[in-house]
Amino acid sequence: MQITPPPEFTSTAIFQRRALLLAQLLYDHWEEKSGFDTRFFHMPLIRNEWVLRGRSIKGEGYGEHIVPRVLIRDECLKMYDRGESLMAVRDAIVAHLGIVMISREEAHHLDHVRGWKTTMPPGWRFGVDDPMARITDAGIILAVA
Repeated sequence: MQITPPPEFTSTAIFQRRALLLAQLLYDHWEEKSGFDTRFFHMPLIRNEWVLRGRSIKGEGYGEHIVPRVLIRDECLKMYDRGESLMAVRDAIVAHLGIVMISREEAHHLDHVRGWKTTMPPGWRFGVDDPMARITDAGIILAVA
């Protein structure tokens, strides 16, 4: 019996596969009415380099999610409440799960001065508005890649 080596996958393809796995895990927890730890949105399941969206011009030192993980989790669970599909939830995860590298001062400003540690700017709508709004509205400028 000959074993065929696995195909090469791009970071994007791997992230999409893992996002589908997350969507299934979220569905299982939704169906069971059990809690879902937001650490599933991190290593070892999701690698930062797969979801890196930019680096601050003021320096690095802190990996910040563009949309807080708790908000992604809660909105995906609401999608299941509305009867949306596994693939729709996967697509929402892909669209909203991202990290920017920012300075510790910028992280403090975002979380404590603006008060957006677990929220987005007022009026922001999941699946409609720009997932980067929290970063841009806080005045964080990212270097061009």
